[in-house]
Amino acid sequence: MPSNTSNTNKQSTSTSDSSTKASSNSSSGEKSQNQMIKDAGFSNMNRFMQSYNLKMHDDDDLREAKAILDGLRKVDGAGRKQ
Repeated sequence: MPSNTSNTNKQSTSTSDSSTKASSNSSSGEKSQNQMIKDAGFSNMNRFMQSYNLKMHDDDDLREAKAILDGLRKVDGAGRKQ
């Protein structure tokens, strides 16, 4: 019977990576990925991706969603500088 330990470890690493990115972004004045999603009116990444007809399980779609968020972050940052 396969163990779910490797999946749990991957999730733990992923969560800690996200936390590190969020705190490094906040120190530079940029919003975290989660904050960008919330400010765009979505409850989570899955809902955000669904609105663009992207799927969480597709790596290319996930990269596309992150690219969209990067674009939103640039627009948001430009608006705050003015």
